[in-house]
Amino acid sequence: MRDCPQGVNSHTKTYGILCRSAATFRQFRVACLGMLARGARVPLYEVSRQRSGRVSQDVAGKVALITGASRGIGAATAQLLAAQGARVAINYRSRAARAEKIAAQIAEAGGEAFPIQADVTDAPAVSRMIDQIIDRWGHLDILVLNASGGMEKDMP
Repeated sequence: MRDCPQGVNSHTKTYGILCRSAATFRQFRVACLGMLARGARVPLYEVSRQRSGRVSQDVAGKVALITGASRGIGAATAQLLAAQGARVAINYRSRAARAEKIAAQIAEAGGEAFPIQADVTDAPAVSRMIDQIIDRWGHLDILVLNASGGMEKDMP
């Protein structure tokens, strides 16, 4: 699709999940669909940016999970959504200090966020993560799948 960021194809846009790889997308989607099958309220929709840089949907009061959000694009996405009024779960795999720093920056700016550890390649860990978010905020509205699922270890 013309308006897709590099690495996001029409299949991932259909499900409203932004992700780096088809394999990671499939793993996470399976975990989320498992949650839906158990009756959890996990509506997923796309959050895209218009040319102005503003989020195109009203996210104020929504609950967002951003995987791989302890640095880079994931951290920037968490900060953007929080600045627009979303409550943000900052997923990280192993760098707790980075995730805590992003959550603190969001809180200092008046937003609401918390770091949450889970390896997105581990379906039971993903289910526990989603359960923790639902326990804390009652539901999950937005999912941004940014984590690489360990792909970078094979990169030169």
